[in-house]
Amino acid sequence: MLLMLIWWPAHAQSENTDYQYALIEAVKQKNLGNVPGAIELYKMVLEENSNVAVAHYELGTLFALMGNREKAAHHLETAVTMDPGNKWYFESYVDVLLMIQDFKSAQHMLKARIGTDKGNVDHLYKLANVYFLDNKSRKAIKTLEKIEREHGLSEKITLLKANIYEKRGDYKKALSEVEAILDRFPESVQFHLVAAELAMNSNDEDLAARYYRKVFDLDSLNIYALTNLTDYYREKKEYKNSFFYLDKSFQSDEIDYDKKMAILSFYLSDEYFSRNHGKELEKLLVTMMNKYPDRRDVHLFASDFFIKNMKYREALDALLPLLNKKQEKYPLWRQGILLANATGRMEDLLKITSMAVEMYPDSAEMIFYKGIAAYENEKYEEVILTFSDEQLARVDDQDLNGQARMLLAESYNQLEMYDVSDSIFREIIRSDPDNYLVMNNFSYYLSLREESLDEAERLSRITIEKEPQNGTYLDTYAWILYKRGEYEEAETYIMQALKWGGEGDLEVNLHAAEIYKSLGNIPMARAFYQKALVLGGDKEELIRKLEALNGRME
Repeated sequence: MLLMLIWWPAHAQSENTDYQYALIEAVKQKNLGNVPGAIELYKMVLEENSNVAVAHYELGTLFALMGNREKAAHHLETAVTMDPGNKWYFESYVDVLLMIQDFKSAQHMLKARIGTDKGNVDHLYKLANVYFLDNKSRKAIKTLEKIEREHGLSEKITLLKANIYEKRGDYKKALSEVEAILDRFPESVQFHLVAAELAMNSNDEDLAARYYRKVFDLDSLNIYALTNLTDYYREKKEYKNSFFYLDKSFQSDEIDYDKKMAILSFYLSDEYFSRNHGKELEKLLVTMMNKYPDRRDVHLFASDFFIKNMKYREALDALLPLLNKKQEKYPLWRQGILLANATGRMEDLLKITSMAVEMYPDSAEMIFYKGIAAYENEKYEEVILTFSDEQLARVDDQDLNGQARMLLAESYNQLEMYDVSDSIFREIIRSDPDNYLVMNNFSYYLSLREESLDEAERLSRITIEKEPQNGTYLDTYAWILYKRGEYEEAETYIMQALKWGGEGDLEVNLHAAEIYKSLGNIPMARAFYQKALVLGGDKEELIRKLEALNGRME
């Protein structure tokens, strides 16, 4: 804070010095921010010596600060009268005159000062401003033109002229003034904004948009340009352009979150925009999620939007940040699980279900999906833990319970704990003799191990009798017959498996090749090995098998 230099006439120095101490202390209290205390001290000074100009000046400025403009004007007028050459006294007095709207006195003061200080441009500019405030626009313009003639163009002068013309409703002249300064300062964002506003006021929206586009080029996050261009293109029904600028405005902090969400809600609820501008709405949602990653409702908006548009992967991505906080209600957990399952994102499914089971340990649905996720992620030990006897006791739904036990058996089989897996498979078949999927899988596993082939053949035969056009079941039965050495009968069923959906299946073609090789039909074996190669089989292994066939009699 600047300290005022204190001065008083030499003759006063010989008088009582009490008021001098008060004057010094007043300055101190003012600088400390104690305005009421400073005022009382300055009053004390004037009681002792009413001719101390600086005390009148300081009281004037302090009263102005306190809002007492009449007292401020009285003391500042006294200070100016006592010391008319003091710049600070003069400037402060004129400012207070403007505050109390005593424009006539302010003009008189300025004219007098201009007469004695002709080169002072600031006084001329202030006089023009006073004329403007006093609704004397013609005099204001003439004064400003005088400044321009004598001192050249300046931003301050041009803007005041434009402001005067605008207030008069002469927008074209106002715009002409701003355009003149733009020629000198083409990179000025401020002047382009003023020009755009003037063009809008004169109802030339196209011209305004041109200026706003220039502002955007200079400052891509200027909120005035973004919002006005958004509205401009929306009114012209050029929605792609409107959404472009709206998306940019959503990246700004100058529009609050609730207003953005209200705008977003409007567009999302409008069927026309949802149907015809899905990409633009999607971009807005992504922008909002990136800018406000911790806001729940924007993620819900996004997830619902993506589900509606069958973009389930994107819907899951929008939902995951909410689920990771472990604060959501059951329906959202179910939705996350269904989305992860539908998109085949098994790692996410395992992550979601693991968190869900922690929150809802008695939910049969959550336990079941966690087991599926663990199995799909080849975490067989976790499947076994998930579907323990204690956990399965919570799964009252018989269908879910049966599927869970099947996954349990599959997991033990993958871990080569065959005694346990076989026991569970057999138990499932006994309790559910129509479970052909379990019959097929169990009989196939037995054939791979070349164990209990009679049991495998019996179970597999039941499946093909019940579903004679199921290519998977036919392939299993053919393979069991092959393992039993019944090659000709195996050929019959492998051909049926190929007919009923197995033609493009790698495993069925490999089985066919092995069966024909055992029958001694080398051309057919070669054909199926080559087909398996095309279908993506192990290249090195298949080439080795084909080379081995070349050494055999055809």
